[in-house]
Amino acid sequence: MSSFRRAACVVLLRKNQGQSTEPYEVFLVKRNPHLHFMGGFHVFPGGTLDPEDSKIPVLGYHQAELRVAAARELFEETGILATHSPNRPSNEVSTTLRKELLKGKISFEQILHRYEMTISGKDFIDFGRWITPQFSPIRFDALYFAVLLPPNQTPSIVPGELIDGFWCTPQSALLGHQNSQYFITYPVLETLKIIRDCQGNLSQAGHQLCAKEPDAYPTAGGEMIRGVHILPLASSYPGPTHSTNTFILGEQDAVVVDPGTNTQVGSHSLIQYMKLMIHKGTTFRALWLTHSNPAHIAAAKALSIQFGLPIVAHPECAKRLPKEISINSFFNDGDSFVLQLDNTRAARWQVFHTPGISPGHVVFYEMNQKHLISGNTVISVPLREIQNKETDLNALKSSLNRLRKLPLGIIFPGHGPSIATGKQAISRMLANLVP
Repeated sequence: MSSFRRAACVVLLRKNQGQSTEPYEVFLVKRNPHLHFMGGFHVFPGGTLDPEDSKIPVLGYHQAELRVAAARELFEETGILATHSPNRPSNEVSTTLRKELLKGKISFEQILHRYEMTISGKDFIDFGRWITPQFSPIRFDALYFAVLLPPNQTPSIVPGELIDGFWCTPQSALLGHQNSQYFITYPVLETLKIIRDCQGNLSQAGHQLCAKEPDAYPTAGGEMIRGVHILPLASSYPGPTHSTNTFILGEQDAVVVDPGTNTQVGSHSLIQYMKLMIHKGTTFRALWLTHSNPAHIAAAKALSIQFGLPIVAHPECAKRLPKEISINSFFNDGDSFVLQLDNTRAARWQVFHTPGISPGHVVFYEMNQKHLISGNTVISVPLREIQNKETDLNALKSSLNRLRKLPLGIIFPGHGPSIATGKQAISRMLANLVP
């Protein structure tokens, strides 16, 4: 597990210029799909703390280097100068300064000094603190700040780490995420929801967000998109991370995919999450297994008994399971299942047999929104860390090429973070296959 990186993110807001009744619009940026970490996701502008940030004073705040980081990152990523000065540089000069800053030809401190600009702490409204969960390959301890768009400035994107930026209301962003138009992470989703619910009262929104704990994920996991819940649960089995991603698919009807935790804490968290969903009206139908690796099946028997759920797997997977795990029915390539989300909407999941990591491996493809539960077939960790004696690289190559032909939304792997740019991830895996 990597150490935490201190970071700052800016919730840039302006008065709503559309037809919606929401008071504010927010500025979202889209990360380059080719980035290994969070490629293709929509986020708030921001980044990590620079050692130089601590050298810049902030009016009204002592040791406020993260506010400086927020101001610097906002300028680097959007061109917005959230500063005060009697002679702030023109937009044309700001554009030139931004390019020089990005190329390392000038520092942010030098820019502020040259134009006698200062940073006022009151311009950066505290908007909560988030620590990335354990399953993330890079972990951030990030402060969020709300900033109102300064007069006569317009954000813009310099192609590189970012490829797009746009204004939208919090509600339209949330709907876009639900409809798979945008891919938004949990902290950003929660921030958008609270801005919407507080109806423009930024002080109230900030108070609610700051009242959360730093690792304020309310349960062991959460709903990443409509009908896909991810729970990164602790596992002591050897593997690429200290956790395995268990998924719950559905809402009114639901299945559990890969209950692989073998720890008391992990099992308790999964059971409590299921009970919470049952309390809200969910009916669990089955346990689905992608493959037979111990880190993906450890809790299957206990969960099956406690909730009375049948276990479903591919026949080749069933041959490799411990005798105490009884398979009630089998997956075949091309099978499809309907899981009702509400009274009017359902998810349709199709089974693809994807041998390679193991002979009986399957993945689940949502036919409406094009999302993929990939087990260990498509994964964001190095392939060598999940290979075993049954791995057949030629079969894996064939499976990956088959999946690459599909329209793909988000890929949800068995370990590590979700992948918003599926075809690029599959191409990277293919390029790294050792003959």
